[in-house]
Amino acid sequence: MRTKLSFLTIICLLLIFATGMTAAADYNEVPMLEDLVAEGLLEPVEERLPEEPLVIEPNHEIGQYGGRLILGNEPQIESNLILNRPATDTEPNIIKDWEFADEGRELTLYLRKGLKWSDGEPVTADDYLFQFYDIDLNEELNPVNPGHIEILDDELIEMIKVDDFTVRMEFPVPFYGIINKMNMVGARNWYGPAPRHFLEEYHIDYNENADQIAQEAGFETWYDYFSLIENLEDDEENIEGYKLGRPSLDPWVLKQETPTTYMYERNPYYFKVDPAGNQLPYIDEYHWDLIDDREIRIMKTISGEFDFEAWGLTLEEFPLLKANEDQGNYNAWMGEGLAGAEAVLCINQSYKPEEETVLGELLQTLEFRQALSLAIDRNEMNELIYLGQAVPRQATVHPDTPGYKEEWAESFAEYNPERANELLDEIGLEERTSDGWRIGEDGEPISIELFYHEGAGWIAPLELVRSYWRDIGIDVNMRAVGAGVLFERVNAYEVPVFAWVLDRVHGPSFVESNGSWLNPEFWFGPISPAWEDWLINPDTGVEPPDLVKELVDIANEMQFVDQDRQKEIVQTIGDAYSENLWMIGTVGLAGTPIVAKKDLGNVREDAYPDNIDVGGLRNHWMEQWYWKQ
Repeated sequence: MRTKLSFLTIICLLLIFATGMTAAADYNEVPMLEDLVAEGLLEPVEERLPEEPLVIEPNHEIGQYGGRLILGNEPQIESNLILNRPATDTEPNIIKDWEFADEGRELTLYLRKGLKWSDGEPVTADDYLFQFYDIDLNEELNPVNPGHIEILDDELIEMIKVDDFTVRMEFPVPFYGIINKMNMVGARNWYGPAPRHFLEEYHIDYNENADQIAQEAGFETWYDYFSLIENLEDDEENIEGYKLGRPSLDPWVLKQETPTTYMYERNPYYFKVDPAGNQLPYIDEYHWDLIDDREIRIMKTISGEFDFEAWGLTLEEFPLLKANEDQGNYNAWMGEGLAGAEAVLCINQSYKPEEETVLGELLQTLEFRQALSLAIDRNEMNELIYLGQAVPRQATVHPDTPGYKEEWAESFAEYNPERANELLDEIGLEERTSDGWRIGEDGEPISIELFYHEGAGWIAPLELVRSYWRDIGIDVNMRAVGAGVLFERVNAYEVPVFAWVLDRVHGPSFVESNGSWLNPEFWFGPISPAWEDWLINPDTGVEPPDLVKELVDIANEMQFVDQDRQKEIVQTIGDAYSENLWMIGTVGLAGTPIVAKKDLGNVREDAYPDNIDVGGLRNHWMEQWYWKQ
């Protein structure tokens, strides 16, 4: 969110701006495009760039032009705003600035004058309104309102053209969180522009012959064909909305496709330059190889056939990747993870409520949950399963989340089986069977069914959890089930503990998802589906404690308040989970491997792996990669 700047800050920014303008006063032509410019087939670079290009500081140094990049990843997608390189704050990108007014009820977007689509046509406010009203809110294209188009207080948000280069969005309530929908959380260009000049030919509101055009192309209606071109539907001939010929704002645009490869060439109208006035990207083209077979992908990676890979590699493959670095002429490293817990244990606070079971009562007992947490040897788990690459921690948000407290990650996260046993004795579970299992007040041994999704990679850490809990006298039986069965049984209040990954807990994504897993109302009620049911309809489920009601209220408030209030909310939620341990964490921030060729320049080893929370590959700033010569 934009805030007022001090006088000194303004002076500094003006000096930086003046320096940048001096450095970029004479723009340098891309060698690949020189002949086209000389022949008059393409405008000179200074005419292709907007009036105020976005100046990108290289990760390491000014690069060199030329070459091809071969990826096993999908292309990056530009968006209105962008997360900075630590992925903590929002910066201008397609738009040059933004401003909230009326206490967050208005957001004005200032477009870059002279910004052009990849075919040279200008980007204007009309492109924004076309995407918003004619695509997203068109009832034939979208019979159900798209999830990113907010309805607040039963009113739809509005988008208004102020002039050709200014768009104002109006909300019935303050909506500061819209910024997190525009900065590529989820890797989508939400509330962004669409190339109206290209698409209106296929839209019935702009071309009465749109149905005929669609039928000639083999489609029944205009909206079937339009959806393919605009990518409102998935199709093997269409990648992320960039069908062959569709103008884009990305560094590279699709030029050719085969059943196995998509070939992209540089966008001659790309709106970014380096401080020396070189139009980006440095690399002329890239190929995206479509490989579904996992083993083939790994073999291509270790043999050096991919120049960069940050998606789909697993921790288990890291030793293999490291062992083949010289053979494949690449460097492999662990990209930092964003998950608050690689395996989080959700402790049901309303297990079989109508039966009032002994186990259900224990799960609601804080000391019992504390004992379960203290019994886990997170350091051993990290070394045995995660190769020492994770961080032993309690279930909580990512450290970069504003308001984060380290004490949350440390809460009952130390390995202390002696204290765990003491706690269990203190709550009346000191009696044991001859096999060592603790006995409940009903005279039966305490046993927990630990459910997990059979398709996920949690078997190894959960087997350790089972052994740790058995060591303190709590028997555990693991239950691997399909996702559908898991959700069905959780929603029937029949699952005492289940495991999942604690994701979407990184700063902007945490706000955009209303607190994700740390919102008791999230998804299917991770800490109590019966509480969630009551929150939706008080005639059902089980009424939650007042604290839980408060957490839901403030979590759902996060998108509609300023950053100071967001920080307060994060701290209230973090404190509550730290104190109550409704979820128990194991290890987090493990990350996944990243591989890059040794002679690929400006690669950031501190960037995250390809993760939607930070805009996928967008957080690597690929446009300033180059081949060292």
